[in-house]
Amino acid sequence: MRGTGKADVFVMLAHPVGHAKSPGIFNEIFEQKGLDSLMVPLSCRPEDFEAFWAGITAAENIRGVIISVPYKTAVYHKCAAAHDRAARVQSANSVRRQADGTWYADNFDGVGFIDGLKAGGHQVSGRRILQVGGGGAGASLAYCLAEEGAVEIRLADVDRGRAENLAALVAPRTVGFRSATPTLRGWTWR
Repeated sequence: MRGTGKADVFVMLAHPVGHAKSPGIFNEIFEQKGLDSLMVPLSCRPEDFEAFWAGITAAENIRGVIISVPYKTAVYHKCAAAHDRAARVQSANSVRRQADGTWYADNFDGVGFIDGLKAGGHQVSGRRILQVGGGGAGASLAYCLAEEGAVEIRLADVDRGRAENLAALVAPRTVGFRSATPTLRGWTWR
């Protein structure tokens, strides 16, 4: 039976959260597998994040959190440890509680995107890529595109500083990296 007093609780965190599909998807999986677990959608205003996260951490039966906009970076910085995928972009889209009560961060935005491309028969290696957005998910995508062998990644972002920082971090991972060039709203690296 799902949802007893002993249930493992998972949270979908976003602001707003009404569009999130994760709670329905995960709750269906929990039900199919007969797990006493449930996922609830939660939101808070960004200015209340610190108090909100303290509450999440204090709630001992919360086992993990799926994170979306605008909290991916803020949650990452609340974690005691992280997978390299999250650490290199300082952004988490999932965290799990460790045995000592601290949080462990991961970010599978880029990995999932690459898996989707491959499943659709698309190849990244040797390609020139235009990427719009270098936030939490975009940063993860840029790393994974570079690691898959993109020969050029043109990054556009409304925040030029964010684009510059991401280009500096990811460019050396691009196959045959030669240079990074500023553009109107971002960077191109080859």
